[in-house]
Order: sequence, then structure tokens, then C-alpha cells
Amino acid sequence: MKQQLFLLLLVLAVANVNGQSYFDINFTGKDAVNPQTILVNNITKGTSVNIQGTDILRLKLINTSVQQVEFENNKLTIFPNPMEHSCHFKFLNAQQGRVNIQLHSFEGKLIYSSNRDLPQGQQKFLTSGLSAGLYVLNVNTTTDHISVCFISKGQSGSVLNIMHIGEVPFQQKPEINTVK
Repeated sequence: MKQQLFLLLLVLAVANVNGQSYFDINFTGKDAVNPQTILVNNITKGTSVNIQGTDILRLKLINTSVQQVEFENNKLTIFPNPMEHSCHFKFLNAQQGRVNIQLHSFEGKLIYSSNRDLPQGQQKFLTSGLSAGLYVLNVNTTTDHISVCFISKGQSGSVLNIMHIGEVPFQQKPEINTVK
């Protein structure tokens, strides 16, 4: 009997610990009016879903540690993170063409959007004027969709400025003649 009671308590304790690894998000519109539907975008997987305004969105926590942001093959980097007054971001544009850059607040509000033709190579930008908060930067090139989250500790009331400061073109590999 004592062994069964101990096992039951152990199972309940484990269930309680695992049950706290998520966030529940409720949605309320302006003047406390609930929205009819909400579009939820998963920027990591590139998927989206519509939910009812009265639904609760449950986000499961996978990794809660803060790390320096470096992505696969250094496709998108932002530094410093967190930023004080300004930060740089750079990304690899594998093919010349149209690039869309969007900046969202963590609540999903679009703060900045730009479409421009950029050459092939590593693109460098300077960002300044962000008030304190958590932001999501999305870069869509002709070959990639890449995103990064970063933190600003800036002052409110500043004017947002995102400026292209240059690119480093791809280096052509030199031909090597071999003697047979």
C-alpha cells in the first residue's frame, strides 16, 4: 500500500513539473473587445493557422536559455544582442534578387517593412532607434527565409532607422591548373 501511494505521488509530482512548461496566451482587442479570429504564424517552421478569438494559444517551451544568436552557416547574425542604441545585422544573400526585410514587435505588430533588390553576397545593415522590448527580424530572400529574435534596451520616443551599409560580394574561386 505504501509503495503504491509513493508511486502515485511520484507520478503526480512529475505531471505537475511537466505541466508548467508552456505559456497560455489569451487575446483581447481594443476596448476589451475580443477579436473574431487570429492568424498565428510559426516563423521557425514557416507555417500559420487561424484560431478563434476566444481560443487560448498554448506555447510549449523547448529551450528557455538565452544564447548568443548564431544561425546555421551564419546565414543571419545580429550583434550586439541585447542592443543599447544600435545593432548590426548581416545575412547571406545567396542569389541576386528581391529581399524583403520585416521587423515585428514580440506581440506581432509590424514595425518596419522593406523590399529591395540586393546583389549576391553578405549584406550588412545598421539598426537604431528601437525602444526597449523584444523584436523579431525576418529576412526573405529568393532562396531563404530566416528569422532572429533580439532584445533592445533603447529609450522610447526614438526614430527607427534601418540602413543598408554595404555588401561583401562572393569571392570567385581561382582556377587551379594542374600539370599532368
